[in-house]
Amino acid sequence: YLDRSAIFTAERDGETYYFSPIRARDYLDTDEITAYTLNGKETLLVPQEKDFQTHRSYQFQDLTTRGTVEFRSVCTQPLDRTFSSAAFHLGLL
Repeated sequence: YLDRSAIFTAERDGETYYFSPIRARDYLDTDEITAYTLNGKETLLVPQEKDFQTHRSYQFQDLTTRGTVEFRSVCTQPLDRTFSSAAFHLGLL
């Protein structure tokens, strides 16, 4: 399913660059990408396989490369209900 997700960041020399989302399956076929730092510095990036090492799919539930399961929906819970979403997902497992 990750090949259908979008990639929109890449790291070069410790700097993170952001660009318009590109489908992961099309990313390596792209010759150059116009990308920006948080400060607005523009650069051209050539896609590399190593960019997928830091790729975040932003699916609602995701099995990460670290072997953990992320539940994106818990990020939107009010502070006083933080653990109710986690308990719900634990119940599903």
